[in-house]
Amino acid sequence: MNDPRFDLDVEYYQFGGTYLFDGMHRYVRHPNYLGEIMIYESFAMMVWHWLPVVVLAWVWLGLFAVNMTVKEASMSRYTEWAAYKKRTWWLIPFVL
Repeated sequence: MNDPRFDLDVEYYQFGGTYLFDGMHRYVRHPNYLGEIMIYESFAMMVWHWLPVVVLAWVWLGLFAVNMTVKEASMSRYTEWAAYKKRTWWLIPFVL
């Protein structure tokens, strides 16, 4: 198998690899968190009560936002990070 997508070479999985710039990562820096937020928000919308919204806001701001900020601080050590950060959105394309 010479397909680079299945190559377990460490260099491919570093920041400069193409996997980071494909798919949702082309537009959003944290697509996994966005997906989780959308799933939990849909559950909260089904019950139509204020309590799930408060709990989720605490999780999103207290846990997710902190983790995303820490991840971005860690990734800032790479030289490609500044250009990647300029052309992508933090969480929601064209909004945030």
